[in-house]
Amino acid sequence: MEAAVLPSRAAYLIAGGSVAGFRTAVTQASSRWGGMTEPIVEAQASGLSPLHEQTVRVAKVEALVNIDADFQAAKKIAQGLGLPIVDLAVIRKSNVASTCSLAEVMQFDPAYPPIAASPTGTLWQLAAAGCVEPRHFLEHVRVSRREDEFGRYQLNEDTRIHSTLAQFGEYPSTPARHTPTVLWVVEGEGFTDSIDFWNTRALRPAHMIEMPMLLLPGAGTVKDWLDFPEQVARLLKSRPREFAVDVALVSRSASPEHLLELASALGLEPTEEEPRDGARMPASPARTAPFTFRTDLDPTAWVTFERHYGVPTSFDVQVFAGGPSTLRFIQPVRFDGYAGALVRFWGEPLLGLPARPSIARLVHPDAQWRDGKLQLAFQPMPHQIAVQMTFPLLPQVTEQLLDDVTTGHQLSSAGRLGTALAERAESSALLEPGVYEAAIALTTPRSKELLRRLKEHRADGHPDADLAELAATWGGRSERRYLPADKLQDVRAEDRAAALERLCSWAGPSAGWRASAPRAPAGRSFRSSRPAVPRSAPGAAPCPPTSPAAR
Repeated sequence: MEAAVLPSRAAYLIAGGSVAGFRTAVTQASSRWGGMTEPIVEAQASGLSPLHEQTVRVAKVEALVNIDADFQAAKKIAQGLGLPIVDLAVIRKSNVASTCSLAEVMQFDPAYPPIAASPTGTLWQLAAAGCVEPRHFLEHVRVSRREDEFGRYQLNEDTRIHSTLAQFGEYPSTPARHTPTVLWVVEGEGFTDSIDFWNTRALRPAHMIEMPMLLLPGAGTVKDWLDFPEQVARLLKSRPREFAVDVALVSRSASPEHLLELASALGLEPTEEEPRDGARMPASPARTAPFTFRTDLDPTAWVTFERHYGVPTSFDVQVFAGGPSTLRFIQPVRFDGYAGALVRFWGEPLLGLPARPSIARLVHPDAQWRDGKLQLAFQPMPHQIAVQMTFPLLPQVTEQLLDDVTTGHQLSSAGRLGTALAERAESSALLEPGVYEAAIALTTPRSKELLRRLKEHRADGHPDADLAELAATWGGRSERRYLPADKLQDVRAEDRAAALERLCSWAGPSAGWRASAPRAPAGRSFRSSRPAVPRSAPGAAPCPPTSPAAR
């Protein structure tokens, strides 16, 4: 089997245009494992915008966390997405949104800590680098006051928010795709640019796509950053040739003139070349100047695709059909301290099981289906996973599914007959002379009988209402047919008695066969329920008989 270890991720709901809500959401995400992949979306009275709804669905989060959105609007959004909603005050105690802190998944270098913004800093700095609360300023992070550092640290992905992806994984592993570098530009307060940049980056896979993203202020600020154009050029030169254009300049607030001014400050040249992404192993040689840009590209399309989260591992398990089986493996993520995480399982023992909550609970009382896998939460996360699961047999699954959708259920007479045959007979006996042919001959053809009766009523001039009533009251039932042994035309005369006796010996008194007496052996009559032996799978039936027929 296989398993993947991953953080429990959430999406944050804020009121429309709420700057305070955005700051709170960034602070919360910056403290959590996987926080960079957690979207921040605006809850309007009408719900989420199409873009924000798509963002949450693609991100495949476990829950919604309400920051400052209207409660009723948040509740309606959660119902539409099929996700639980958690209040910010209890997020650390929640079973669905709780995850571990950064200190429990990564090693910090005290001499070179990542930078972060102050909660009261400018919005673009919060979105670019993440932030920390004042009481955590000395906790493996440095709060920067210099604007140029937020640009330089983004180039090397050495910010607080990038740290939340320590030991963060994705599967299946595929060759890395390469896309243009995204330089997102902010003018003014930058709320719209900050939240759109944050969400686009949240959907950017950590390993399956190479797409550097930087959030920058306008050209009036960046042109004063010492050596920054040269540092950007080194980044662009280090990238392979599998894609075009070099840079996508994106902004929701900057004018075209301001974008051209920034491009000029960074030494970029305009192009009309069609954009493309690509992948090749090994990668081609590095790119050379001049580096090109376009201002009409939307990076959303490059990150909106199916992906799976988690660090995967494979392991062997001995499965006991229908009974407890122990799954044991060394989990692939290193945790320090009291850490919580999710584990998803998949493999052959789970194939064919319907992804319904009741079936997940058959396997494990606390399990649920997520992303097509069976998921369990572990608090704390042990170094070696050892968990008992019960892989149900298909009859157990069938019984559970019927319990889910009915108030009561039982086998039809045909099902009881088929089950009796399956339990008492070897299927190879159907190969004995005349046995299979005799069973088929004794099967009552309900559909043919109903069709014949309908044709008779039509020929007699009965109205359509009478025909409909006949079909409704008929219900697929018919009087069971009696057939003398000498009327089994497909069975040779010398095989008839032995074949019918063989059927009776299988089914016994509960299966619907009847031997009438007194009669001469050649005139003995037999009767069957429908169907005696299915043509597609002779002798197969799912469940045991519920009551004897005393034939």
